Amino acid sequence: MKKISKGAFIAAMALISYANYAAAQAVSFDTFGNNPGSLAAMVQDAKADRLNIGHIAGEILHNFPAPQPPMNHGGHGDHNGPGGHDGAGPQPGPNHDSPGAHNGPGHHDCHAADVYIQDGRIYKNGILLGTGAADYKTSCTGDVAWIDSYYLYKNTDRLGSDANNYEIAAYTGDVIWTDSYYLYKNANRLGSDPKSYELIARTGDVVWEDSYYLYKNTDRLGSGPKSYKVAEHTGDVIWADSYYLYRNAIRLGSDPKSYEVAEFTGDVAWMDSYYLYKNDIRVASGVKSFEIDARGKIIWIDSSGAQHAA
Repeated sequence: MKKISKGAFIAAMALISYANYAAAQAVSFDTFGNNPGSLAAMVQDAKADRLNIGHIAGEILHNFPAPQPPMNHGGHGDHNGPGGHDGAGPQPGPNHDSPGAHNGPGHHDCHAADVYIQDGRIYKNGILLGTGAADYKTSCTGDVAWIDSYYLYKNTDRLGSDANNYEIAAYTGDVIWTDSYYLYKNANRLGSDPKSYELIARTGDVVWEDSYYLYKNTDRLGSGPKSYKVAEHTGDVIWADSYYLYRNAIRLGSDPKSYEVAEFTGDVAWMDSYYLYKNDIRVASGVKSFEIDARGKIIWIDSSGAQHAA
C-alpha cells in the first residue's frame, strides 16, 4: 500500500470536505463519473491519489469558488424586518390603539425578500427592480415598496407619483400611501383629505378619517368618531361616537362607557352604565371589571369579588 505523509493526508481530507461543501452549493452538475472534468471526478481522483493535490485544489477553487458575503448595501440604512425604516408612517389619532405583535391563530411566517440598494439601483433577491431608488420597505410576502425622486413602486409596478408617506402591510403586501390630496391602496384611490390612517398589517385594510367621517378602505362607517379599535386578525373596526357603539357599520348599543376587542374573532365586550355586553347581547349586571381574550372569551368580576366567564 502506498504511504502518504501526515500533511498530505490532512490536505486531502480538507480538500474532500471542501469539495463536498462546494457540491452542496452548486446549482447543477453533470452526472457523477460521466464527466472527467466534473467535481465528482476530481474527488475520486484525489481519493485514488491519481492527481497532484495542489492541482486539484486549484481546479476546485477556480470552478467552484466559495460563496461571497452579502454585497454592501451602498450605505443605505439598516432594514431589519418588514418596514424597518426611518421616516413617517401611519398617523393614528388619539385613543387609537396601535397593533402589536401577536402569535396564535392566523399567525403568518415571514418570507421577506433580500433587498438592498447599491449606487441607486435596487435589487430584490439579486434581481434589479429599478434605478434611482432612495428608500424601500419590505413585507413578509416578499413584496417591496420603494421610491425614487418622482414615483412610488411595488416591486416593478409604478403605483403613482409624489408620495408623501407610504407603508406596506406586513402580511398582505398592500401598499398604503398619500400624496398631497389623496389616500391610496396600491394604485387605487380610497378618498381625499385624510387626517389620519391606520394600516392593519394582517389584513391589508386601512382605517382612516377625514374631517367628518370614519372609513374602512372605501366604505364609510359613520360620522363623528370619538375613538376606535381594530381586530388585527379580522379587520373589524369597533368605534364609538358621542352616543353609540358600532362594529363596522352595525350599531351594537348606546351609551358605551368602555369597550375591548378580541383580536382573533372581532368580538366586542363593552359596558354601559348598568350592564356588560358581548356584541349586542347582554351578559351580566353589577360588573366591577371585565376583559376579553383574543378568542372572544369574556372574564369579569362582579361587585362581590366573584369571577365569571362567558
